Amino acid sequence: MRVCYLADPTSTHTVKWLAYFVRCGHEVHLMGWNPPRDAALAGVHYHHLPDELEQPFPALVRSALWHLRLWPIVHGRQMDLLLRRIQPDIFDILMLNADQIPAALAWPGPLVVTPWGSDLLVYPKHYRPLTRFFLRRALRRADMVLCNSGQLVQAALRLGAQPGRIRRVGQIVDLARFCPGLDGSTLANRLGLTGWPLLLSPRQLQPNYRIEVLIRALAEVLPVFPQAQLVLLGKRDLDPAYVAGLDALIGRLGVQEHVNFAGWFDYREMPLLYALADVVLSVPVSDSRPSSVFEAMACGVPAVVSDLDALREVVREGDTGLLTPGDDPQAVAAAILRLLGDDPLRQRIVAQALDFVRCEGDYETQMARVAGYYDELLRN
Repeated sequence: MRVCYLADPTSTHTVKWLAYFVRCGHEVHLMGWNPPRDAALAGVHYHHLPDELEQPFPALVRSALWHLRLWPIVHGRQMDLLLRRIQPDIFDILMLNADQIPAALAWPGPLVVTPWGSDLLVYPKHYRPLTRFFLRRALRRADMVLCNSGQLVQAALRLGAQPGRIRRVGQIVDLARFCPGLDGSTLANRLGLTGWPLLLSPRQLQPNYRIEVLIRALAEVLPVFPQAQLVLLGKRDLDPAYVAGLDALIGRLGVQEHVNFAGWFDYREMPLLYALADVVLSVPVSDSRPSSVFEAMACGVPAVVSDLDALREVVREGDTGLLTPGDDPQAVAAAILRLLGDDPLRQRIVAQALDFVRCEGDYETQMARVAGYYDELLRN
């Protein structure tokens, strides 16, 4: 099978998804804006979109097309020409952002759309009416839409996807790599992590993930656990204004010694980082079924998450984790303290969350399901 993806080559989700089909012996093509860096994608045929879409047009022509709002039409035409050269059996768009919509509308062959969350749950609220119109057309055009949560299914239906073409797929976690009992002491020494308990936020430093709530919650936890540390992942330059606000908040609360900005983390080291954590925190405004929560569960770390529809599919209150109002620092702190102060509860959550991930998130099982959906589409 020859399958082509339009996706972010630097995303760990993309790497995991494509690596499976490369390993299974399929011919895999990837169209993206940044060259892939992960060795797992060494067998992928990469097509660099700046070369494919922009080089045929001088800068002045591109500027004029943008000014006249004609670039999306040209964009779609160039995508179509590239896809006709590749001639994939399946074209799968991993995350349907506005920039990907022209490709979905241009390609006449078998089309799969795999939304990952914000592309259907957040971004459409900010689109212009014309962009929303084309998004609806793209979803209606899709021969198959793969969703990893009930919330995404409902969003896809509201935005135009055809009910009979939606399929469910679980989250994908490499359970051989993400597992309990790993030794993260070397990593702890490297990062200077000496406090206890260690609270970990594996999400980006962006407003959607409400990092400021976690910082305020830390201030509530410190009177009970004076050595507590909050580790924040993510690039500080992704949203400089937001991060500057976080720095100011940390200064006002006087918790500088208890917050560690760990930066971007190599995905291969993430299991060791989870092994160091006592609680994983994820309190976004909106979300689907995040890999980070599944990975924490697989490593035996209890999670405190926002009480959102999609997250309720993963975290059952007091069973596989704790749910909390994501905008309430006191409630988040209370959930953290509850986990740290009730060992039987913690042990029960860890055990039941691990069972859940093994059932709903095993990488090999879920990717085999995706391959089965591709086969179903080709047969029909």
